[in-house]
Amino acid sequence: TAVVKAAREALLALVDEHHATAPLETGAPLQSIRSRLGVPADLAETIVREAVAAGELQLDGGLIARRGWAPRLTDRQTRLREELLATLTRAGREPPSAAELATRHGEDVVPLLRLLERDQHVVAVEADRWFARAALDDLISRLRAGMTPVREYSPAELRDILGFSRKFLIPFLEYCDRHHITERRSSGRVLVGP
Repeated sequence: TAVVKAAREALLALVDEHHATAPLETGAPLQSIRSRLGVPADLAETIVREAVAAGELQLDGGLIARRGWAPRLTDRQTRLREELLATLTRAGREPPSAAELATRHGEDVVPLLRLLERDQHVVAVEADRWFARAALDDLISRLRAGMTPVREYSPAELRDILGFSRKFLIPFLEYCDRHHITERRSSGRVLVGP
């Protein structure tokens, strides 16, 4: 019908618009695109499914993109991505925040950090701070090696084990709690995972 055809064209246009405005992202949030179609949820679902089946679009988790879409970096963005990774690697346990990196390098920083994260080179430990994967793995290894199972550790004891300031300690410990490496209890944290 005309409604279905118009909605399918709108779907493709919304995905294309997202690619044009966010060329460093692997896709548009599917939920957002569906809600912007302005059709009932079941019709939106059908249109998405048909566009994917026809090979026009692809789904990856909660993201939708044109079939074959991949972020395309300019030469400057490619250099900046490598520079960001080198900066975070050098910074080790105490990396600068995304805001600090953006002040130094410009507006492409957060999308490039997300791209590095998708490629598993960096990990977002808190909303505004990414760690190089090797530095994070090293910290987790030190934490596991320094903690005895069952015993509760205070933040001060964990700071001594890890050797960094409270500014970095608390977000790191919260990351470990979220990923079931540690568990926060009333008087401290205990080691959870293997």
